[in-house]
Amino acid sequence: MPQVRVSEPDGVGRGVTECPPSFFNCPTVQSITFLTGVAVLEASPPQNYAFSYTSYEQPFIIGSLNGVVLPGSGDVSYNYSIQNVWRPDFPIIFTGGTIAQFGFFPVLGVSTRKIDLKDGKVWMTEYQRLNTAGCASTNPGACFANPQTVILDGPYDVSDPTVMKSRTIHTLNGTPASSGSPGETDGTLHEVTAYAGAGAQAVPVRSATYDYEFSEPDHGCMAVGTFDKAHYADNMRVSRTTTTFLDDGATPHAFKAVDNCGWAKIATAP
Repeated sequence: MPQVRVSEPDGVGRGVTECPPSFFNCPTVQSITFLTGVAVLEASPPQNYAFSYTSYEQPFIIGSLNGVVLPGSGDVSYNYSIQNVWRPDFPIIFTGGTIAQFGFFPVLGVSTRKIDLKDGKVWMTEYQRLNTAGCASTNPGACFANPQTVILDGPYDVSDPTVMKSRTIHTLNGTPASSGSPGETDGTLHEVTAYAGAGAQAVPVRSATYDYEFSEPDHGCMAVGTFDKAHYADNMRVSRTTTTFLDDGATPHAFKAVDNCGWAKIATAP
C-alpha cells in the first residue's frame, strides 16, 4: 500500500463564523479542521493533492470543497446551488410549528464541476436537480423527498464552442409529501435518457428504465412515535432493466430487457 501523508491546515483552532461579519450575533464554531493536502509518497514522482474550501463570503456553503489541485498542476473546481425537498425523517426533537420547515427543506448540491488539466482544454459538467413542477414553499405537499429529475450536461470542452454539450436526464422515483409517508422505492432510478446535444437541439439516443423488488422491513425498535421504518424497503434490488434504442428510426423502437430473478435468501447463523 502506498505511503500517504495528510496535511493539516495552518488555522487549526481558529474560529469560523456561520455568517458574514456584517451580520450580528453570528455563532462562531471553534477548532475547525479541514483536510488541505494529501501526498502519495511512494509514487514516482510523488503525487501531491491540495484542497480548498469556501469561506464566510459564501455564507450558505461555508466549508464546502471548492477546489482541488491535482498532481502536475491540473485542478478541479466546484460551484454549488440549493434545492428544496421534503424531509420526512427530520430529527425527532423538532415538534409543533418547527416541523413546517421540513416540508420545503434546503439541500446543498454541486451545480458545476470544472476540470482544467492545463493542456489547453477545460472540461465542464453542469448539474440540475429539479423537484416536481408543483413543489414550492407555498405548496410543500407536492414536494418529493428527493429530486424528481437530475439533468447532467457534459462533460464538454468550454474552450471549443463548436462541440455541443451532451445531456443525460435521470428520472427518480418519489412520493409527494401530501401522501404522508415516503414510498418504498423513493430515490431510486426510474429512467435514464441519453441525448446527443443539449437544449432544443438535443436528440434522444437511448433510454433505460428500471423495475425493482424489495422486502418489507420489520417494524422492530424503529417505530418511535411518527417515525416508522416500515415506510422503507429492505434488500432493494433491480428486477428488470429495459433499454430502448431511440435513434434506430423504427416505430416502435427496438428494446432489450434484462430480468434479474432467482434471488436466494442466505440463512442466518443459528
